[in-house]
Amino acid sequence: MYRQSLAQHQQIRTLIDQFESYLSPATPPVDPEAMAHCRWRLASLIFEHLALEDRTLYLPLERDPRNDVVTNTRRSKQELEVLFDRTQQHVKEWPTAVALGSWPEYCAVTRDLLKSFRARLSHEEAGPYLWVRTSGDIMAGQIQPHERNWVAPAWLVRDRIYAGITGSSDKGA
Repeated sequence: MYRQSLAQHQQIRTLIDQFESYLSPATPPVDPEAMAHCRWRLASLIFEHLALEDRTLYLPLERDPRNDVVTNTRRSKQELEVLFDRTQQHVKEWPTAVALGSWPEYCAVTRDLLKSFRARLSHEEAGPYLWVRTSGDIMAGQIQPHERNWVAPAWLVRDRIYAGITGSSDKGA
């Protein structure tokens, strides 16, 4: 799971790069459907990744015998939840059709959010992922059920991403 999570980090970075290529503040993209599809691929991967991380990284680390790891894990997870909530709010405020109508502003706030995601990935690789590598056998126990459903909001996000984009009703993952 550790390697899968790190591989997803790279996939997220790649999709961030692809999505940023659409974010020229001077002009909206020529193909809004392609941009919306890229946006959805990024959002859906992030939701999938958060569910995996919560179950295989954060929950086991919260039971680590090292008090500093437990404290830092809880803080890190809280920060992750804030970013997750911020992401949902961003998509709620910026369905693609609205974004296209206020393009320069959308580009600015979206680049800021993507910058936060890049920082988050680096933080996890220098923090929680490092703690797992030095944790011994905490990952060997039975994993308890997840505490938060990270994926449920994905469909609302998808609907908002594709709202107002013609011909996009079946764009899927």
